[in-house]
Amino acid sequence: MISNNKYDYIICGGGASGLLLSSALISDSFFDDKKILIIEKDAKVDNDKTLGFWDSKETILDEVVFKEWEYAEFKDSEFHNSFLLNPFKYKMIKSSKFYSHLGEKISDAVNFTYLNANIENIDQENKIVKTDNGEFQSSIIFSSIYDDKEVKFNKYPLLKQHFIGWTIETKDQSFDDNKITFMDFSVDQKNEIRFMYILPFSKNKALVEYTLFSSSVIDDNEYESEIKNYLKDHRIFMMSVIAGLSFGGTWKIHDPDSIKTSFPNFLNIISDLRK
Repeated sequence: MISNNKYDYIICGGGASGLLLSSALISDSFFDDKKILIIEKDAKVDNDKTLGFWDSKETILDEVVFKEWEYAEFKDSEFHNSFLLNPFKYKMIKSSKFYSHLGEKISDAVNFTYLNANIENIDQENKIVKTDNGEFQSSIIFSSIYDDKEVKFNKYPLLKQHFIGWTIETKDQSFDDNKITFMDFSVDQKNEIRFMYILPFSKNKALVEYTLFSSSVIDDNEYESEIKNYLKDHRIFMMSVIAGLSFGGTWKIHDPDSIKTSFPNFLNIISDLRK
């Protein structure tokens, strides 16, 4: 239990939003004498996400950027366009690097307290955050915690974005490592919004992701079957599947036997990418 439970600001959630807000407060001298508490339930050390974003200038995140691209392409069954992103670039960060980089800034800030705890309730009216490690008061509470009970769509249906992606190595030089496939809608839409998204890390290594916007989540086997079919249709022959990332942030290979059957000569399954 933390004995002194009053703070000037409380940040609920230590993901991308919470950490970037913390970094901004640390960088502004106005907040040097303010007591700030950030509450996050997880340790935030795993590489559980791929963070992609557009940028046209240098930022505080450049030192942890894993890869950036200057070109992109967009496809559907009847259209294909490749284009220069200038003045923008598309950048990717591994979440483990992101967490450690900004986590160190927070650890070094004497006015910050980082608490691992489960948030049970946020009372914005009385400015109280209740956790399984005590209650905390603040003049301002920031929260990036998603609560689907607060989302109300009366006029339109609520669509979920969900995906599974594989990081693969290929037998040949199959990718342009300076160009992302931002959206390839040539896959069967099945009366929904479905596309492939490819981030090449080198000429023979890439993240290949099957993404949907729909009202319900499909079975893992369907995501992975679509990825395999896409790679075969585009004559991309894998040597290995390094890892698979599901929309819940879990790295895994769901069905290694079926993958080996599809590519018996090439695959060597490694089911974790926490390096």
